[in-house]
Amino acid sequence: MSQTEASSSSCNPSRSSSRNYITITALVIAIISGWLFSEYFSIGAGSVPAQLSNPDCDISQQACTAQAGGVAITLDVSPRNMRSLQPVNFNVSVNGVDVESALVDLQGTEMYMGINQTPLLRQQDGLFTGRGSLGACVTGEMGWRATVLVNTPQGPVKARFDFRAQ
Repeated sequence: MSQTEASSSSCNPSRSSSRNYITITALVIAIISGWLFSEYFSIGAGSVPAQLSNPDCDISQQACTAQAGGVAITLDVSPRNMRSLQPVNFNVSVNGVDVESALVDLQGTEMYMGINQTPLLRQQDGLFTGRGSLGACVTGEMGWRATVLVNTPQGPVKARFDFRAQ
């Protein structure tokens, strides 16, 4: 094999690195363009806050509302003096966003109490009700967290409310 044949059949490192540079540059331009066009066309607009809370309100004392970004979720319970294994009525009101479905998730804050979720039924636009109960507590009184989870066309929204119960 002649020297010219050998040099033409071997890899040309400068040609390979320039192809990599062009590919990387094109990829970076595509990513930046996609981001700019999504901002221009408002893709993702109308999103809702993912999590709301109202740490200063106790649902065992009164109805509580958590709000942010134009969305408000109110949780009211009866009876107020919730006790383990006793029925609890949940009334949830949602304003500022369309709701596809809703549920209340109850969790112990001091110990794991298992999965305890109550699906809520739509009564009218923005108003949901359901009936559940707190898990068995053998320590007397403990802390609980009621998380209202609403599914919206823009994504899920959670509202957390902490309280104490026997």
